[in-house]
Amino acid sequence: MKNTNLHSAGSKVVLWLLILAMLGFTITRTLHFLVQTFPPDQAYVAYLALAAFDIGVLGWLYYAMNAAQGTGQRVVGYGMIFVCASGVIVTTIADMLMVSAKNGVTAKMPPDVATAALWAVMIVIALNFFAGILVHLVDPEHQKHMELENLRGGFHRATMEAMRKRAAVMAPIVAARASDHWENQMLEELLGHIPGISIAEVKTVDALPGGEQKLLEQKVLAQEAAIEPRKEDGPKNARKRTRKVKKEGEPAENTQTTKLPNSGNNTGELENDQ
Repeated sequence: MKNTNLHSAGSKVVLWLLILAMLGFTITRTLHFLVQTFPPDQAYVAYLALAAFDIGVLGWLYYAMNAAQGTGQRVVGYGMIFVCASGVIVTTIADMLMVSAKNGVTAKMPPDVATAALWAVMIVIALNFFAGILVHLVDPEHQKHMELENLRGGFHRATMEAMRKRAAVMAPIVAARASDHWENQMLEELLGHIPGISIAEVKTVDALPGGEQKLLEQKVLAQEAAIEPRKEDGPKNARKRTRKVKKEGEPAENTQTTKLPNSGNNTGELENDQ
């Protein structure tokens, strides 16, 4: 039993030594190929690209075995292991062919091979970028959050729809209250500096029947016209004209009041009878 455990542990150690040795070789080839795709002053950027190839194989393997949750993350994690491994194979083969052709070991390599290898490198790097985003989108916690947000969105839409249906009923009530409030504000601004007049009096006049309101307006205008002094008159003549207009206005007022309807005996009719 002990020998079996020792052989199992030893085989795992040997396997990892082989993997690390091969990664050391492929890293050298991948880095040499990637350096040729950068200008001389940016050759150091090729070391960062190793994260999508040799180092990416180890990174995605560790993630898939220890951190992936749910079907989505496991599919992405294990799939990217093979994507990165494919990129390593392409760069290793392409670099060996290019160097061999340059050193005269083999015939001159067709340019289409280097172009195809370059396209494979770009695709592997792009897939690593999108896979890093995708594993967060398919995270079970994130999917739970999205489901809750969808439920909240449904409640919000239902609430807004109910408010739209009730708006037709509530709008006239709100409009009447708002109109009354704005009217009071306007009258306070207009009558705030005028002594002897209140908002209640103005609203009472506005609520009178048409005949009484018109009569009251004519009386006020006549008094204002009579009190206003003229250039050719002095203060004494102005007071005389005021008394004259008042006397002339009394019969017209009595005549107008006789036309106002009343339920019983009209006040104007009683005065005429007397």
